[in-house]
Amino acid sequence: MNCYADYDFYKSVYHGGLKEEEFNRYVIKASAYVRRITFRRADAYAEGDEIKLSCCAVCDIYADDEKRRAEYKGRNITSEKNDGLSITFAQEQREGETSEELLYRKAYKAAEIFLAGKGLLDWSV
Repeated sequence: MNCYADYDFYKSVYHGGLKEEEFNRYVIKASAYVRRITFRRADAYAEGDEIKLSCCAVCDIYADDEKRRAEYKGRNITSEKNDGLSITFAQEQREGETSEELLYRKAYKAAEIFLAGKGLLDWSV
């Protein structure tokens, strides 16, 4: 399987903040995700950088998710007090939604920014 983006593109065009080792850890999974949501049409798309950009955006989502899971068991902090140690977590998940479904929704939104209007996300095509 070919990856849609490389680290040079990630840094110079997308201006991402991941280190090369981190990027390399997520790019394969991100490419597979973009391939899946585009029904493999991304493999033949040659008009612009939208596929590469969407792959980079999904890499960032995956990296952020892993860091958040490691630090606070998958929850986002909205406020934190040091003196009395009070932490408030954000409510991102919908009722009944798993953490994997939340990750999927975030990744889709990140990729959709670059892929919308290109016909790559349409089921009917």
